[in-house]
Amino acid sequence: MASIRKHRARWQVQIRIKGTKPITKSFARKAEAIRWSRAVEGEIAVGAYIDPRKADSALLADVIDQYSISLNEKLVKDPARRSRLKRLRADLGVFSLGKLCSHHLHSYCGKRREVVSETTISHELALLRHLLGWAESKLGIVLPKGMPLIPMPQLPNGRDRRLVADEESRLLSACGDDVKLKAFVELAIETAMRRSELIGILPDHIDSKNSVLLIPKTKNGETRTIPLSPRAKSILASYMGENGMFAGTSPTRISQKFTAACKQAEIQGLRLHDLRHEAISRLVERGLSTLEIAAISGHKTLSMLARYSHPDPSYLATKLV
Repeated sequence: MASIRKHRARWQVQIRIKGTKPITKSFARKAEAIRWSRAVEGEIAVGAYIDPRKADSALLADVIDQYSISLNEKLVKDPARRSRLKRLRADLGVFSLGKLCSHHLHSYCGKRREVVSETTISHELALLRHLLGWAESKLGIVLPKGMPLIPMPQLPNGRDRRLVADEESRLLSACGDDVKLKAFVELAIETAMRRSELIGILPDHIDSKNSVLLIPKTKNGETRTIPLSPRAKSILASYMGENGMFAGTSPTRISQKFTAACKQAEIQGLRLHDLRHEAISRLVERGLSTLEIAAISGHKTLSMLARYSHPDPSYLATKLV
């Protein structure tokens, strides 16, 4: 039962129920105190009460620090994620999980829009949502009001840049004697793998007998096994070294070399990540099903996969005959 007493100019409620820590709160009016006490007792009776004190005392900055420690323990590098964590900590870290609300997030988005794209903001907010879920599952910090409404921005249309005409041959020619860059470009087009996944390929990831390649850790933090075409197997067999194909090469350096090769080949508007678009579009044109392509590319949703798939209209026309 709740006890209600007047303490100075306020009404103080104290609820003591066996198996639950004492709950105390003060109100300006007695009627408010009675309504609150009855509501809380009702929630406790049906097991729906969530004590807000833990969430109110846990700063987002502290949660981010503990999450970063967990990444270190798992030896997760992921510089992009760490950069987003740093930004979230700087702008939202002063708020407790219990007080963080949609108003704070709208203000955050408005501030970020002055310097970054909607896509960047979307990635940061998605990480924030993951953090709040992680805090509940790993730290036992339950949000008393539930997950705040996170204003996910409207993403722009996905890029549809593909290799056209003789751009592929010109690009490969521009790679010159740089066999690592050439192998990277060819494998990216053949496998639809991400930059970080390609650079991380090691000899023991390859199962030539079954024509598959294991990706131990993807962008989503999961393991994925993808099929290898005869062309992909040939490239891997030709260039794979004892320490991997791209040992000593950083993602940034690969991107710089790719940009230089595009300039040398006089190819305009092509980005390294567009090779993944190209590869996925070719899988569509080969007649693979959507689920089969998603298994290869690692996309979690068909809507995101659709942003990467841009089959040639002339190819589609042949299917209408």
